[in-house]
Amino acid sequence: MEVKAVFFDFDGILTFDHAAEESTCNAISQIFSIPEEKVSEAYGKSGNHELYAGSKSIGQFWKEFYTNLGLPFPFVIFQEARQDIYGLTPMDPEMIDLVKQIQRKGLVTGIITNNNSERVEYLLEKYNLLDLFNPVVISGDSMKTKSDHTLFFDAFPDTKAAVFIDNQQKNCDSAEKAGMHAIYFDDKIRDYVKLKKELALFGISI
Repeated sequence: MEVKAVFFDFDGILTFDHAAEESTCNAISQIFSIPEEKVSEAYGKSGNHELYAGSKSIGQFWKEFYTNLGLPFPFVIFQEARQDIYGLTPMDPEMIDLVKQIQRKGLVTGIITNNNSERVEYLLEKYNLLDLFNPVVISGDSMKTKSDHTLFFDAFPDTKAAVFIDNQQKNCDSAEKAGMHAIYFDDKIRDYVKLKKELALFGISI
């Protein structure tokens, strides 16, 4: 079947960091001069999995995160720093250029990510990428994560005509369970030549 759409994970694919946790914790450590280990520990205690599953709001998560960090200043300062924290996420311009090339071929280019919408939407707007990705399926809004293979049907019902690129094999397996083609991309090696060869196997020559 002819491929009509290519979907991308967000963190580790469109960004250089492996996960949202890595980008967020690094940024907080940098902005507030807190050891990364302490930030990461507080992040995990604050219910990030519930945030991604949509059972916890971003406001609830951020309040718990602040409390677990034990910061010596009012919550409002931490809350107002959210966009600055999101803004330090290191985007991958080479991958974004690849998305643009795929879109110019007339294919749908979208995002499927375990994330919160506030962060993803802010970064897409900041880097003028809103027109590049449609649909954007975010677990926090969908109330299900990529471990639930039905999320992929929500993104593109004709799953057999779509390819999904992710930096975790378990997410690729979930996409394949839904009938999507999947490509695992090692976010440490970042072998773009290999990725293009794999896309070519599905008739997408870049």
